[in-house]
Amino acid sequence: MLSLAAFLQVSTKYSEFKQWILLGLVFSWAGDVALLFHVETPILFMIGLGMFLLAHLYYIYGMFIYPNFRDGLLFKNPIWMFPFLFYCFGLMYLLWNNLSELRFPVLIYALVIMASGLSAINMQGRTENSSAGLLIVGILLFMASDSLIALDKFIGDQLSIPKPSLWIMLTYIAGQYLIVQGAVNANQQLAEMPINRA
Repeated sequence: MLSLAAFLQVSTKYSEFKQWILLGLVFSWAGDVALLFHVETPILFMIGLGMFLLAHLYYIYGMFIYPNFRDGLLFKNPIWMFPFLFYCFGLMYLLWNNLSELRFPVLIYALVIMASGLSAINMQGRTENSSAGLLIVGILLFMASDSLIALDKFIGDQLSIPKPSLWIMLTYIAGQYLIVQGAVNANQQLAEMPINRA
């Protein structure tokens, strides 16, 4: 994550959008560190969850302040919200009976990662299709990684996911890389972009 943050920093000029994405990467790194040791120290799972929650919030805000919000696909076609709502509540349905005292924190996290996906969808129409596509696929892979962590931790014995750690890391690393590449491309387009203030 720190390597990706360095790549983003040196690859494109300063903007508020870029700075919020950088913060998301830094807090993702902090979440990684916490989860490395959560088996020996269970409270670190909650700390890691909090770090990734902040990472998603920074990504959301970065994409929110990107110009021309009202030109985004989600703003123009709110029907795109429904697959994400289905995902969020479907995931909570699967996990609910096994969450015990973690029900509220996990619900909040599920809502935030849903909002992260919706924010990425709304980049379509505001930046070039290739940049928006990278951000969308990257965020979806990050969501998949988060979901696999939750499924493995809370109902892994019921699902018997083969090599869950491998799939968690593959989706996570690929997702973060695509987010960064999409952010670099989108940030480079800011200078030439007409701003729609309607």
